[in-house]
Amino acid sequence: MFLSQKYLQIVTFIGIMCFACLAASENTQNERSVAEAQLMHDKGKTIEEISRQRWLQGLLGSVHNPGRRNVPLIKNFRRDLRRLNEEQQRFSSIRNIRNLQYKQAILAHNKNLMERDP
Repeated sequence: MFLSQKYLQIVTFIGIMCFACLAASENTQNERSVAEAQLMHDKGKTIEEISRQRWLQGLLGSVHNPGRRNVPLIKNFRRDLRRLNEEQQRFSSIRNIRNLQYKQAILAHNKNLMERDP
């Protein structure tokens, strides 16, 4: 009888220790830090915001506005592009003329220097 009571005490002690270890490990897994909770909250708000934006885009996409057309914008864009190209060509031609004048002035100056030093 003494042996069975000792055996029962050991089994009970081991059982209590296992239960205590399991209970302690469950608390660390279930508890979340403040930063993790804030991250989950922010993620939920972001998902909600994205779904709201998609819903609004769907509503606005179904709106038909016949008063506005993209054709004048394209014509204006082409006109502005043509003007820009003309201005660039004019500036490049002015720049080329100035470069030629500068080169001619340098050549004339070098020619004068060569004539002075025979």
